[in-house]
Amino acid sequence: MNGVSERRNRTLLDMVRTMMCHSTLPMSFWGHALETAAHILNRAPTKSVEKTPYELWKGKKPNMSFLRIWGCEVYVKRPTSEKLKPKSDKCFFVGYPRTTVGYYFYNPEENKVFVARNGKFLEEKFLSSGNTRKDSCWTQMGFQKKTDMDGNVHTFKARLVAKGFTQTHGIDYDETFSPVAMLKSIRILMAISAYFNYEIWQMDVKTAFLNGKLTEDVYMEQPEGFENPKNPNKVCKLLKSIYGLKQASRSWNLHFDERIKEFGFTKSEFEPCVYTKFSRSIVTFLVLYVDDILLIGNDVPTLQSVKSWLSKCFQMKDLGEAAYILGIKIYRNRSKRLIGLSQSTYIDKILKRFRMDESKKGFIPMQHGIVPDVAYSVSVTSRYQQNPGEPHWVAVKNILKYLRRTKDMFLVFGGSEDEISVTGYSDASTISWKSSKQDTIADSTTEAEYIAASDATKEAVWLRNFLSDLRVVASISRPTEIFCDNSGAVAQAKEPREHHKSRHVLRKYHLIREIIGRGDVRICKIPTEENVADPLTKPLARVKHEAHASSIGMQYLDASS
Repeated sequence: MNGVSERRNRTLLDMVRTMMCHSTLPMSFWGHALETAAHILNRAPTKSVEKTPYELWKGKKPNMSFLRIWGCEVYVKRPTSEKLKPKSDKCFFVGYPRTTVGYYFYNPEENKVFVARNGKFLEEKFLSSGNTRKDSCWTQMGFQKKTDMDGNVHTFKARLVAKGFTQTHGIDYDETFSPVAMLKSIRILMAISAYFNYEIWQMDVKTAFLNGKLTEDVYMEQPEGFENPKNPNKVCKLLKSIYGLKQASRSWNLHFDERIKEFGFTKSEFEPCVYTKFSRSIVTFLVLYVDDILLIGNDVPTLQSVKSWLSKCFQMKDLGEAAYILGIKIYRNRSKRLIGLSQSTYIDKILKRFRMDESKKGFIPMQHGIVPDVAYSVSVTSRYQQNPGEPHWVAVKNILKYLRRTKDMFLVFGGSEDEISVTGYSDASTISWKSSKQDTIADSTTEAEYIAASDATKEAVWLRNFLSDLRVVASISRPTEIFCDNSGAVAQAKEPREHHKSRHVLRKYHLIREIIGRGDVRICKIPTEENVADPLTKPLARVKHEAHASSIGMQYLDASS
């Protein structure tokens, strides 16, 4: 080993560590700190040689007046500026360019590093608990009304929240993404619960975001009414997250993930907010949607132990059997093994908001979430949000009239003794659906159907993978059936065919052939009149629309029984 280089690396590391600790820049700037440390060492003399490395290499003494304190605040003049806008930007000094005269500056507002020759360096000012944005208002009171499943207000909440919009990326927050459970994942678990007659319990985490751990230095002003009389001008350094911070949701999710895994749960590879736990014949699922939790399983003592663990880790509210979550009513008939989902309360709220609660009731959503029967109508009208005209308003009113008539319908799972299966978008237990405008202009119905079949195939593969991960099906050996009412699209999917009307189709849509080839999916021809996905692609007459809506699980149930 080369002792000289090893010692020099140690010196560089010590310098970088000191620079990073002294500054407020995120760890991602360690590379800039390392280059700056090397720049300084090349201009410092050593015991063995009286001259600096720079002088030995260049033949002249270095200009030391050019050196600045790394990480300090700098105000850099803008090249061009509007009359009423600031003439300078607040930046941070992060290094020296190798090939030009000037400095590297980091602009947190634009999240970029640039080169400039001059700036006003504030080398005596560093971010500290005594001066951090003490002139800024970091907090405010947030107010919220909590309603029950019937839309009645039962709680008025008030909490102190941070003004996250004042945070600066790279300074007091970095990553902000936080996953939530997909609604189709919840529908899948509801269908499984109906079939196997599993228990479905619900819990709520009180003040969930206050449990998150912060990895960044975040400061806020002292809350009004709780100021320290001895130090009224100082600010608080947050040890844990609070509501309103950009990273609050992510911090909570990471902390919950850590704690629930300690109890033996495993995160699903295909749905990051679904956790599973298996012990012989005992099955337990946990679904997390921000601070709402669903516990699903076939063993009551195990579910009770999960409840106890959660109550030990967090402040929890036990809501008993699930009846209302995410604005969705859950109706259950255990004798018939039925579960129905309804959004009647939300529909009533929308109708009242647009003064349509006393309107006539419509029978079809369009003339020649939980309500897949209006997916096509919503897809079409949403294209004109930017500049709607009178015909578009009439179309939306027709949708609301239809929802008023069908608001008490349920999306029903179960009620059949058949085995669990995934049959594309035609399954009687409708789990996943989509109605949207294709991003490719199709010059034939065959091409349009082929593109739609490709999208449905990818969704079917995800459903198969997710079901396998849940272990509720011993093995999915048979291909999942996708039904299509276009013979040309079926033929194209099964094998390549040279045809002047389809040779221009983008490569990504041909993935369906690979999926069919490996046996995951089988595409089948179905008569148009039997295609229950038709309401998702076109407006239908009343009789056919109602028949297809019933086929995909939209039914009236006696929720009082």
